[in-house]
Amino acid sequence: MLMFVDIQVRQENKHGEELCGDSVAFHRGNGETILVLADGLGSGVKANILATLTQKIALTMFKEHLPVDEVVETLAATLPTCQVRHLAYSTFTLIRMTDNGEVDLVEFDNPPTFIFKGGEREPIERIERTLGKYTLQQSHFQMGEGDCLVAVSDGMVHAGIGGAEPLGWRWEPISDYLYGFLWQDPEAEEIADNLIGTACGLYRGHVGDDTTVAVMKCRPFREVVVAVGPPSKPELDRIMTERLMAQPGAKVVCGGTTAKIVSRELQRPLSIDISAQSRDVPPAGKIEGIELVSEGVITIMHAIDELETVRLRKPHVNVHDLHYLYGQPSYRKPLNDRMAVEPPSDNPAETLARLLRLADKVTFLLGTALNPAHQNPNLPVHLGLKFHLVDHLAEKLRARGTLVELVRY
Repeated sequence: MLMFVDIQVRQENKHGEELCGDSVAFHRGNGETILVLADGLGSGVKANILATLTQKIALTMFKEHLPVDEVVETLAATLPTCQVRHLAYSTFTLIRMTDNGEVDLVEFDNPPTFIFKGGEREPIERIERTLGKYTLQQSHFQMGEGDCLVAVSDGMVHAGIGGAEPLGWRWEPISDYLYGFLWQDPEAEEIADNLIGTACGLYRGHVGDDTTVAVMKCRPFREVVVAVGPPSKPELDRIMTERLMAQPGAKVVCGGTTAKIVSRELQRPLSIDISAQSRDVPPAGKIEGIELVSEGVITIMHAIDELETVRLRKPHVNVHDLHYLYGQPSYRKPLNDRMAVEPPSDNPAETLARLLRLADKVTFLLGTALNPAHQNPNLPVHLGLKFHLVDHLAEKLRARGTLVELVRY
């Protein structure tokens, strides 16, 4: 499988500000992933403009593989220094990771990036370099599957200052916090949500500084292929089924007629799990080699509704517990016991939403035959909108950054 860099960014504006003084952007292509996190001095419009300008200059030049010295010189020539505090108008973190896991990290006055390998803290050598008025920290190291980088702005380490945390959350306690739950192998978005949520809690709802967290986690590329509806011609039944089974990743069949076609073409029995009942969604079926077999339109409707809210896994501990917050060792398990645990669900719509939410690419095999049952005037009008539902679901996935391919039969 290809190694994929899952990037999740979460931000909270300083209380009372409409714009965030931090700016994050990333780019994938040419066998690498580049991320830039810039933190503008102060807050509000001015900080936002300066951070955005820094981010755009650095990202553009990094994409062109220009030397770090030239990137920094351009930033120095473009961004002035505050005459009162004698500080650069924007700090930044630059990360370049190749598809084989080689990382180049450049940091200027942002909190040091957190680096974890296999859930363990990974110390790396940082080389200090002075380029004009900039003193940079540079490092080069290797990442592998399951490893992650967490870059933050100083709003994260200042969380709770003068209140819940008199001196701020600080870098070491944040590192302990990450260490306390990374043994669970959480998703990148769970890491980002946990960090930003905890910071907001320490700020007690009044965020004192623009706060940003950017998570980069290395993992296998995830694909899901979904067969929806019978093909327009019987001779396409086998072609669609062969594509379903040949496509890499998790396999889903939506629709009773479609399930019968796949069962017949694969010569594998189809059964219905009547023990698992849901009030709103018809029960799932079972075909050997297929991760999910479900009813069609109603299940897809509910999956669309639950796409953004479905729980990704079952939490092992209460994230608000103070011992957990500070990474007490008693909450960690041995390396060989670390595994992701998904919550059991008898609801096919939840299962479908979870599969789609976690996917990097989704391929819809859309049969274009009209289902006579859906044309019954006594049935709700939405049952005649299968194609529109699939298109709507595809757009929601694209908005999340998921690659979507739609193949009609």
